[in-house]
Amino acid sequence: MKKTIVAAWSVMIAAFSFFITPISARVFAQSEYLRVITRDTPIFSDENMTDFLFFLPYTYYVKVLGINGDAAHVEYGDFAPALDGYVQLSLLFDDGLPVSSPYACVSVETLKTAPFYKDSSLTQINRYVFADRTLFYYGYVNDGDGFAYYLSYNGALGYIKEDCIKPFYIADHPNELTFIKPEKPEPTVSPTEEEQQVNPSLTVKILVIASLILAGIVATFAVKRPKKSGEYYDENEFG
Repeated sequence: MKKTIVAAWSVMIAAFSFFITPISARVFAQSEYLRVITRDTPIFSDENMTDFLFFLPYTYYVKVLGINGDAAHVEYGDFAPALDGYVQLSLLFDDGLPVSSPYACVSVETLKTAPFYKDSSLTQINRYVFADRTLFYYGYVNDGDGFAYYLSYNGALGYIKEDCIKPFYIADHPNELTFIKPEKPEPTVSPTEEEQQVNPSLTVKILVIASLILAGIVATFAVKRPKKSGEYYDENEFG
């Protein structure tokens, strides 16, 4: 009897705990990966989300390590080194799709010798990277004067300005973009439907005009038709 009561209480406590858990935590905890659905989704190094790092690649994913309110502790990058930080949970999307290759694994090359900055404001130079060196891309920043990329080089993380990097391209993640609502196509009218809409009124007009013309012709011939010879007439018709 005591075991039954204890089991019943355990079930009730578990159910109560579920309902008092924040909805966002219940929903998002089921997905290991959440999707970046804007081109300006920032990731921060601290949970208060004040120390900005960079903007994450659009359409790719972050791995969820934990959730505290609207702060999602995430991991990004399976290349060395993997990076963890914090992203606003409400900016991420759970598309429910199977996820393989969640991160934008893109390598870039330096165009010329480039300063390798420590901070996103591009004021503290950590070192210089020579031309034609390969680095791995994480995201980008915009300091108002132009773009810079957050990159890893020989295990170190930092920023290099756009004009020091050879042009490159990042394709969207191959998963379907389910977060974009398809536009409803405007209804089109087929030629058959147009004919059905136009021809009845046109036919009526033609019939009316033809009837008037025919009536005019008949009336004209009726007035001008000559009397036949030998036709009977009344002599009183002449004065």
